[in-house]
Amino acid sequence: MSETSRAGRARIPYLLWMIHPKTAERIFRIATSLPPYELSLSDAINLPKAQQLCWDAMECQDRNEVGRLAVEATKLTPFCADAFNLLADLICCNDAEQLLLLGWATRVGEIACRDRITEDTGHLHGFVDARPYMRARTALAETLRRVGCYEEALRHYEELLRLEHNDQIAAAMLMTGYLELRRLPAAKEVIQRFAESGGTHQRYSYVVWCWLSGIREPEFVAALQKALHSNVFVPALLSDPEMPYERSAFGVTLGGADEAAEYVTVSHRLWEANPKLKRKVITVGRRLIPKVQAERDAQRREIRRRAGLEDD
Repeated sequence: MSETSRAGRARIPYLLWMIHPKTAERIFRIATSLPPYELSLSDAINLPKAQQLCWDAMECQDRNEVGRLAVEATKLTPFCADAFNLLADLICCNDAEQLLLLGWATRVGEIACRDRITEDTGHLHGFVDARPYMRARTALAETLRRVGCYEEALRHYEELLRLEHNDQIAAAMLMTGYLELRRLPAAKEVIQRFAESGGTHQRYSYVVWCWLSGIREPEFVAALQKALHSNVFVPALLSDPEMPYERSAFGVTLGGADEAAEYVTVSHRLWEANPKLKRKVITVGRRLIPKVQAERDAQRREIRRRAGLEDD
């Protein structure tokens, strides 16, 4: 066996050894084929059964069992997007194989909920039968972005935001992606669209937009101060990405260091490409944080006063 072959085998995920080679070959062969234009009667009948297996898999802690259930779902029908979503994380040796399975999941997921898309575009995530497709497209966009296919990833995020107008993940990735590619008018449109809901990603994206657009210093500082009100930990994590912080067992904490870390992880290329901006946010942020914390304390005291509670 050549060194290349041994290296390739060494990268094979553990779960792949638990699946018969012919089964894995069948799954990848499906993903390289052209999907039919519409579901057959047997696919339409079996899709709910396959989806139930995937829901069971999503609740399972045993990765081997997750893989077994996902494989069983593909045997019922190749139109079960969630089965290929799960297998993309479990049996792929490299990004190319992940893109293959996620691409298939996206195509068949779209076919499976075509009528739903036609009727309910704009608020698609409210419908359970459309979520496998949305999950597949989101995972495909994330993988494309990770391997450097930024423009193609943006097209998927644009479509996701068209399908679900309140898709916060797609909106955040579009803000970052547009700014990375200096598509400033497009970035501003998404930033303004989500200005009312605010949040760490939206407000720090506006800070970056102000800098790249050459906005005057007072407006830049005001934007940074507003961003600090959303999350004061971002400048510290930009300064020291290895800074220790607490992770919540119940998801990301709004305004917490874990939320800041999530934002910095997503947008790190943007900050690395603009070192002057990064230094500016770190230095000005340190100066503004005491003022921001004082304002937040005052707001908290006012809320307690209006609620008739004693000041703590």
